[in-house]
Amino acid sequence: MMEINKIINKGFTSLDKVADYIPVISTLSNLTDLFIKSVILPHVKQERIEKQRYFVHLQEKDLSRSIKLLVPVIGNLFIALKDLSKNIYIKKYSDGHEYRQLGIDGCALRIAPQYVKDSTKLVTVAVRNNGLALQYASKRIQNKKSVVLEAVSKTGEAIQFASPRLRRDKDVALKALKNNPKAYEYIDEELKKDPDIKMYQPLN
Repeated sequence: MMEINKIINKGFTSLDKVADYIPVISTLSNLTDLFIKSVILPHVKQERIEKQRYFVHLQEKDLSRSIKLLVPVIGNLFIALKDLSKNIYIKKYSDGHEYRQLGIDGCALRIAPQYVKDSTKLVTVAVRNNGLALQYASKRIQNKKSVVLEAVSKTGEAIQFASPRLRRDKDVALKALKNNPKAYEYIDEELKKDPDIKMYQPLN
C-alpha cells in the first residue's frame, strides 16, 4: 500500500510539472494547485504533508509561477522560455570557474546572478561549503527542504534564513540544533513548545 501511494504521488507530481507547458490544461492544473495550496494545505498537519510528495511539491512551487500559468498560451510561452534560458545558463555556469568557486567559498553566492540563486543544484553546492550562504538564495530555494537541511547541517544558525514554513519544521529544527544549539533563538515560537525542541532551550 505504501509503495502504491508513493507511485501515485510521484505520478501526480510529474503530471503537474508537465501540465505547466500545455495551454488550457495548465490553467486547470494551476487553479487546482492554488486551491490546494491556499485552502487545503494550511489545515493539514506538516507531518502528514511531508509524507505526500505531491503536497511537498505544491508547498515548494512558486506562487507567481502558478498565477502566470492561469493565462493560456502567453503564460505557457513565458514560463517555457524562462525555464529554457535558466537551464541553458545554469549548464554553462556549472562548467565554469564560478561553479568551482561556490564549492570553495559558499558566500560567493552573494554576487552570483539570480538564476544561480534560484538553482537547487548550485545553491546546494554553496551551502555545503557554508550554510550561511542560504541567505543569498532565492525565496523559492529558501523554502526547499532538501537545500535548507544541507545548510543547517553545515551551519545550524542558517535556519534564520529558511522560509517561515521550514522554521516551523521539526526535522529542520532538530538538524540545526544538533549542529549548533544557538540556532534555538531562530526557531518558530510554537515549535519551541515541542519537548524534543525544548530540551535545547538555553539555561540562562
